[in-house]
Amino acid sequence: MVKPGLRASAAVVALIAAVAGCAYAVPLIGLPLSLILPLLTHRLRRYLWSPVPSRRSLTWSLVAWAGLWWPALLGLFTPLSSWAGLEISTSWLIIPLCGPDHLAAVIVPALAAAVVCALGAAWASVIRHPWPWVLAAWLAPLAHQLTLALLPHEMVC
Repeated sequence: MVKPGLRASAAVVALIAAVAGCAYAVPLIGLPLSLILPLLTHRLRRYLWSPVPSRRSLTWSLVAWAGLWWPALLGLFTPLSSWAGLEISTSWLIIPLCGPDHLAAVIVPALAAAVVCALGAAWASVIRHPWPWVLAAWLAPLAHQLTLALLPHEMVC
C-alpha cells in the first residue's frame, strides 16, 4: 500500500514536471508560466523538503527558477551566443522571432527538460532537501539544448 505522503509527493513532482514542460514548449507564455514553479515548490515544500525553513525554501525555489532561464537570458542580453557561435535553444521561447520548423523539435526538448526537473524534484523529496531540485532546474536548459541539437531541425524566422 502506498503512503498518502508518498502519493502527494509524487503528485507534486508530476505537477512540477508538467509546468516545466509547458514552460519550455510554449513561446511568450512559458517564462511567466514558469513563475508558478517557485510558488509551487515553496508552498508545497512539506511534500518535497519539509525540514527546510520557510525563508530558505523560498530562496532555493527562486534560485531554481533562475536556473531554468539562465542560458536564454545570457543569450539574449550578452554577446555569448555570437561569440560562441551557438544558438541557445530556449531563447526563442522568451522572444519568439524564430522557432523550430516542426512540432517534434518543440515537444521532445521540452519533455527532456521536464524529465530532468521531475528527477530533481523526486530526488529532493526523497532526501528532504531542495538542492537536487535546484541542480535539476539549472541542468534542465542544458538537457533542452542537447536534445534539440540531436534532433534534425531548422529555426524558421
